[in-house]
Amino acid sequence: MLCRISPPPFPNTRKFWERRLLRIVPAYWLALTVLTYVFRIVSIGPGWQGVVTHYLFLQIYFPTAIFFGITQAWSLCTEMSFYLVLPLLPG
Repeated sequence: MLCRISPPPFPNTRKFWERRLLRIVPAYWLALTVLTYVFRIVSIGPGWQGVVTHYLFLQIYFPTAIFFGITQAWSLCTEMSFYLVLPLLPG
């Protein structure tokens, strides 16, 4: 008699992304806002492009943005890119 093992259910992509966003984004946005606008320790670069680049985790894709914002945030940008692609990869 053969025993059939069913594959594990496909994870819910929406819930996966929600959990990651709720874990990372609020703390990062708070830190970036406080350091930029309250303490004026960091600068996010010129104009609305700097705001969009840093608040949407895009600074690793723009070489000039690396000199602005929270410099250690490159790792968060890499992590967010990984989390964006991970559920789409074949199991």
